[in-house]
Amino acid sequence: MKDLTINGSLKIRNLQAADYPAAKEIITQSFDDHLGANPGVLDAYEQEPWYDPEHLLVAEVDGQVVSQMGVRDGTLWIEGKSFPAGLVGTVCTLPEFRGKGIGAEMMKAAFSWMNRRGLALSYLHTSEARHGFYGRLGYRLSSYFQARTLLESGPQAGGVDDARIRKSTPSDAALLNTLYEAHYGALSGAWSRTEVFWRRRLEGKPKLWFTGTPEFWILEDKVPLAYLGIVPGSPTRIIEFACPTLDLSSAKRLFNCVVHRFGDAEIQVWVAERDPLSEALSDHKLTQRSSFGNVFIRVQEESAFLKLAGELLSARAEKFGVGFEIRIKDTGSVLAGGNSGDRVVLSIPLNDLGALVYSGGRIQKQLEKGIIECISGKEKDLMNLFPETYPSRCPMDGY
Repeated sequence: MKDLTINGSLKIRNLQAADYPAAKEIITQSFDDHLGANPGVLDAYEQEPWYDPEHLLVAEVDGQVVSQMGVRDGTLWIEGKSFPAGLVGTVCTLPEFRGKGIGAEMMKAAFSWMNRRGLALSYLHTSEARHGFYGRLGYRLSSYFQARTLLESGPQAGGVDDARIRKSTPSDAALLNTLYEAHYGALSGAWSRTEVFWRRRLEGKPKLWFTGTPEFWILEDKVPLAYLGIVPGSPTRIIEFACPTLDLSSAKRLFNCVVHRFGDAEIQVWVAERDPLSEALSDHKLTQRSSFGNVFIRVQEESAFLKLAGELLSARAEKFGVGFEIRIKDTGSVLAGGNSGDRVVLSIPLNDLGALVYSGGRIQKQLEKGIIECISGKEKDLMNLFPETYPSRCPMDGY
């Protein structure tokens, strides 16, 4: 990217190979608690495709690298509609340089990075202490679904050894990437995983912001059909479960076989009742522990977002026989669609609309705070236009 110079002392640019030691030191001083629970993760930081120079920005002050952040392009799927999006993460600055506006300038550089790629939305997770910082940059709070089921294995599992099921090796990196893209890429979204990413996981290499060493088991019947990712431990965690064809018989066979191999311990499964593969867990005693978490959404490119949002909202409006008119308070744009039946007219800022389209889980709070001004229409029609979409993500997909 083009260098950004401010007052002759601050320069923001893509990371270069020689910057890795400085970037590692910044992360160490910013996230020491996390690194303590995930030893060795920075040893090969520069070998991870998520942290390559194309996806890392650094800030220099008088020639010293003092801040770093990651930004990736990917896809968010919202009820079958794909939104090109940017994922921001690991935004951190040396302690002595904090509070000087460097983080905000880094984020502006990330926005330029995303704009050049035509991304409609920007997406990030952060601690509550950082809500104000990102809010001032235009991010708005939305919700995502933390799918989690407790499974009691044992005799109910019915698992047996199966010659069609095998533990994956590094040579399966491309295969797993294909299955991941085909399943999760059309379910919740995908964040630029690569064959190298998968190979490093299969080699047992640690990943920043993910604790544990997963194993991946593949079901094949002439062709690969499904995979399951499991992290042994206390508790054992099933973190990914993909079957692009949604063949429940095959999925159940894989699930039961892998659970049987890991004995009688309680297992946490990142699959909830709404997941299309949830029926594959039906041989087990289940306890739902799913919940909602916070995610920040920002509209990155207005015209791209409004086009996609308009298509999504029009499909919902046609389904429920309503029309809509959305007046964007801060830009003056108007989004309209649906039929000539009951009509919902509302006024809302652009970024708040982005958070609402991603998930309607916080719509009541937006109404109570006056963020949404409902000019006309029935409340039930408003809720049908902006339902809780139960968006989720894979644990390994965070920066």
